[in-house]
Amino acid sequence: MHKLAAIGDSLTMGFSSGAIYKTQYSYPAMIARALGTDESFRRPVFDIDHGTTGGFPLNLEMLLNNLEDHYPKGLNLFRFIRSLFTVNSFLDKVETFWERGDWIPEDADPYHNLAVLSHTVQDANRLTNEICAACTLNPEDQHVLFNQIPDHPMYRATLGTLATKQPSTTTMTRLEQLSQTGGIENLIIELGANNCLGAVISLEIVLSEEGDLYRQPHERKCTLWLPGHFDRCLRAVVEQIRMMQVKNVFLATVPHVTIPPVTRGTPRQHTGKYYEYYTRPWIWDDSFDPSLHPFLRRTDVMMIDEFVDSYNESIRTVALENGWHVVDFCGLLDRLAFRRQHGAVTYQWPEPAVTALATNPRTFSAVENGSVSLDTRYMKLSKTGDRIQQGGLFSLDGVHPTTVMYGLIAEEFLLQMRACGVTAVSGASPALDWPWIVASDSLVTRPPKMLSDLRGVLSFMSGKLFGKVLFKVLESFKTSVN
Repeated sequence: MHKLAAIGDSLTMGFSSGAIYKTQYSYPAMIARALGTDESFRRPVFDIDHGTTGGFPLNLEMLLNNLEDHYPKGLNLFRFIRSLFTVNSFLDKVETFWERGDWIPEDADPYHNLAVLSHTVQDANRLTNEICAACTLNPEDQHVLFNQIPDHPMYRATLGTLATKQPSTTTMTRLEQLSQTGGIENLIIELGANNCLGAVISLEIVLSEEGDLYRQPHERKCTLWLPGHFDRCLRAVVEQIRMMQVKNVFLATVPHVTIPPVTRGTPRQHTGKYYEYYTRPWIWDDSFDPSLHPFLRRTDVMMIDEFVDSYNESIRTVALENGWHVVDFCGLLDRLAFRRQHGAVTYQWPEPAVTALATNPRTFSAVENGSVSLDTRYMKLSKTGDRIQQGGLFSLDGVHPTTVMYGLIAEEFLLQMRACGVTAVSGASPALDWPWIVASDSLVTRPPKMLSDLRGVLSFMSGKLFGKVLFKVLESFKTSVN
């Protein structure tokens, strides 16, 4: 029997700073390590380029590190102009490898981690290998400066995760193949964030319609799924899993996507839970102008959160109906939310995580009197660049967690697993390797020193001279744009 398998989206895949890179740091892989099955836990490989691109589709952390390597004294006007060519060369290398490189496996055994970036609930059982192959068949080489983000990232990632030539294969097909070879003891399901994430990325609400239930991702325009549509898609996936040989199912709730720093509430002075406006993280309070800048209103964000609450009610209902276990990812992020709670965070960090942070020479400053200072704001370093001043739980794309945050997600799953009697292969109670998790988090242990000037970095990554690289990375996460 397979000890662990997972389906989901980029969160379960292990995305960080705009890229899927080292999948051994995804939270399912952390759990597999805690269960003593990390060596047999099969996962897609996205560091096959030997570190030259930093993963797929674009690693913002590596991009900043690349600039620091070339210009250790910073970017004055002369170096800034030269850096244009450094950035363009890196982007060109990324596009060439991931669009034309020979990296997609063919007819490999099904992976245990079958999560794919940008998948909505229904994509897990409707998006086929054939559709993905057709849409990525003839990539266009972008010679325009800073426009070389690999095209159709969801479809390319799906091909790399399905790893088969069989045209009708879907994520659920591969999961069923796993269940037929001995069964699955523990199955993680984390889907639904992409049924609402498009609204905060595009800062536009387009409600789903009946036809979206049957359209492929590139054919859809919606950014927010109606709760009734979400429920129908969820139940279609549930019915397929009910037919498989699975002992324990752990179903994650959908987080409030309005909390991550991909959007920033403004103005600074506000009362209550919500801000008046939500705009891009690179637009500051002193420059925000509703007549010039895109935004969501307070009522829009409240509506998105209400829809997420409805999604989670559906998740809890199907879990109860089938005797499955709910992992409250939504509650975890709510307790960690810094700005929404006016800095009075209610989350209690696991003691092993606190100890690992306090004893690592690169992170000890994040712990004071047993309290961890890492939070959900966009990461910023002190002026000297020697410690994290804010953030640390979300990566540079403002959407996906850092490795430490993935560890906190893994802890939530293990709490439920231990409660229902899941043990490691040794028979012991499964526990995370927190010193390894902290040491593996390059963004927290060795953040780019450029982050000491957060405003400058965000202006750099979103500016016209650099082709709005950050915006294009965020756009690649939208399921309706491929």
